[in-house]
Amino acid sequence: MRILLTFILLLACLPSIAQKKLLLDYQQGKYGFLHPTTYEVVIPYLYSYTSSSIDGYSLCCQYHDEAQGNDVTVYYDAQGKELLRFAYPNNTKNYYPFLEDVATASECIQVNDSDMQDCLYGFINKQGKFITPIQYAEVQDFHEGVAIVTTKDTKQKQIIDKEGKKVVDLDANYTAVTNFSEGFAFATVGEFQQTKVKMIDKKGDVVMDFSAIPKFRQASPFQNGLAVVGVFIVSDEEFGSVFGVMDKTGKLIIPIEYQKIEIEPTGTILASLFSGEVV
Repeated sequence: MRILLTFILLLACLPSIAQKKLLLDYQQGKYGFLHPTTYEVVIPYLYSYTSSSIDGYSLCCQYHDEAQGNDVTVYYDAQGKELLRFAYPNNTKNYYPFLEDVATASECIQVNDSDMQDCLYGFINKQGKFITPIQYAEVQDFHEGVAIVTTKDTKQKQIIDKEGKKVVDLDANYTAVTNFSEGFAFATVGEFQQTKVKMIDKKGDVVMDFSAIPKFRQASPFQNGLAVVGVFIVSDEEFGSVFGVMDKTGKLIIPIEYQKIEIEPTGTILASLFSGEVV
């Protein structure tokens, strides 16, 4: 009975042990990863850059292979097992961390003899296959199954799905679009003091138009049904933005009068007055 109980307790502990992250370490100018309890080297000290995926799928590590003259990107799982490997000529491509099972890939060329690079972007899946060619001038990470991309030639903003298919062309007047969160995104028209904000759904339809609100300048993605919104202020006494909090109906639940507002994942709202007081 005691042996059985011990075995059951051990099984109960296994998930928590497996969930412990590898430890990032830095030696002699290179990054590697250690086992979280034994401190043995799991991923060797090769890498000049490392980043973990936001959804916990993998580690994205990059180094320069001196022998082959290539840059190399390697993806590892949470236990340090190699998943994908890409090698390419120096400073020509980049692969980024996974989010929602999709990672951004880019290909760049030098602009004349300058240090500037002209880059195009696409997406790969967990099998390392391209779901879109490297063809976009700008891309944003996938959120809630869709991503915002901008075409190279026409600068048209589009919504695409995880199969790489275009869902819809967005209004050509949009200068920026936030990532989707809780079904909605905020699109802006114009810049600086002339910025107008609209709330759109995943079909690209305008759900709310805030253009009539003077100097409504920005809105952050929704968290727990709430979004931080900002109004631009220019006067003899003030220059900058003030912020409040809005729900999905467009109702302000916190007035636009704070210097800074943060909505934490728990739903707690931290608001700072211009006096420095946090409420």
